[in-house]
Amino acid sequence: MESVSMSDTVASGVEDFPSSIRRYPYKGKNDLSTIMSYESSLGDQNDMFLITNINKHRFETDFLDTDNKFKEYFHSSQLLVIKMASYPHEIAGRTFAGHVVSEVGLMGTQNTLRNPGGWCLDLLSSNKCPDESFLPRRLQGRGHPTVVIETARSESASKLKNDAARWLLSSNNEVQAVITIHLDRNEAITIKRWGRQNGQAVVQEETCIFKEYGSARSARPTPQVTRAPFTIPYADLYLRQAQPSTNERDIQISQEQLLDVADAAWAGI
Repeated sequence: MESVSMSDTVASGVEDFPSSIRRYPYKGKNDLSTIMSYESSLGDQNDMFLITNINKHRFETDFLDTDNKFKEYFHSSQLLVIKMASYPHEIAGRTFAGHVVSEVGLMGTQNTLRNPGGWCLDLLSSNKCPDESFLPRRLQGRGHPTVVIETARSESASKLKNDAARWLLSSNNEVQAVITIHLDRNEAITIKRWGRQNGQAVVQEETCIFKEYGSARSARPTPQVTRAPFTIPYADLYLRQAQPSTNERDIQISQEQLLDVADAAWAGI
């Protein structure tokens, strides 16, 4: 069983990111706008860039409670991660979240669940924004969501694994499940559900969606799903068991819905 402990997750520095991810020293908000425009114009596979040498005061002044979007700020290394919008992995995360909302709607409980998306949260050694998130409306004053979705393309799978562990192990046990969606260079999409077990983050469910080619490479590939449906326990979302003799049940993302997630990502490549 794939797992990671808290001791395996450390506050990231620039060395923890692939060398292909570009780095820029922080020179102010105006300079950041120029960098954003430049990164958007490149059209490569990088979905993020790094801002270095930004102290906590500048971060809190220029980014917290502002329209400036960021993915994560690491306190000790003074490193800011900016994630670019509208990349295939982000579309996949948004589509997956949409199917969760649809399944909740079929239970007639859509008004009991919030989908606040990427709100900024405190994870002890960093400030981090999930790609998507959910929490019950009755608990909307709490510090963290119950379920988080994290997506990645240029990030390594190990970095995504560490992100899942930090959500689960640095949120005062408030985050119950992390869904990670990873799009690799071969366009295969791996979706995992992480949970807590014996003080570690462990993979509790996994599926992969990939393109299967026939003998003629030019032929249209056939999408394949290794496992369906993909389940999110009701208790992970709502912090209580589903009530018997009601429509409440575990969330099950069907094979058709998983293929829709993949199609949304592949269409953006």
